Amino acid sequence: MEIEVPVNVEDILHEASIYHAEAFLEMVPKFFSRADIEDALRAHFKQMLDNNKPLPDFIDPSKL
Repeated sequence: MEIEVPVNVEDILHEASIYHAEAFLEMVPKFFSRADIEDALRAHFKQMLDNNKPLPDFIDPSKL
């Protein structure tokens, strides 16, 4: 059974600051679905655009 849970980008970023990046990235897929992770990343990069912050080179703004 799969239970969909909304993902808060701020919560994820807070957890990332607590754990080392490698350990955090290994942990994320265990707790969140792929779709939720993609939604959280998309929301984060959209927020960057809204705040006129530059996106990383690997992000295509047209796909947000």
